[in-house]
Amino acid sequence: MQDAEANRRAIEEIHYSEIEHSANPFRSDDQTAKAIYIKNASPALVEFCKTEAKDVEIPIFGRTRNLTVEGALSKDPATAALIKVAQHIHESWNADDKQTYLQQKAAAEEALRKLAETAAG
Repeated sequence: MQDAEANRRAIEEIHYSEIEHSANPFRSDDQTAKAIYIKNASPALVEFCKTEAKDVEIPIFGRTRNLTVEGALSKDPATAALIKVAQHIHESWNADDKQTYLQQKAAAEEALRKLAETAAG
């Protein structure tokens, strides 16, 4: 418990602003910079920076939809309404994308058919 408390205090004392976020080596693919940072920083700071580098995810759409998260967010009526609107927009965009891709697929298949006719003829 003392270690957990010491880690919590260490994390609270970390100064992390937009400047530090932009310099966070875990936000890039530079493995050398990451290795140097891991070698020179404390383990708690390394873990903190790894966590901060991750994109924020709210799994309320599509295949990653998590009903537990959605339920927790929906306890607030305004947030619940916002989620419903956002999900409707997501479904609409998904349907539009699917229609566009089906049209592109049909056009590509037609172009291939014409090429095959030209090559055979």
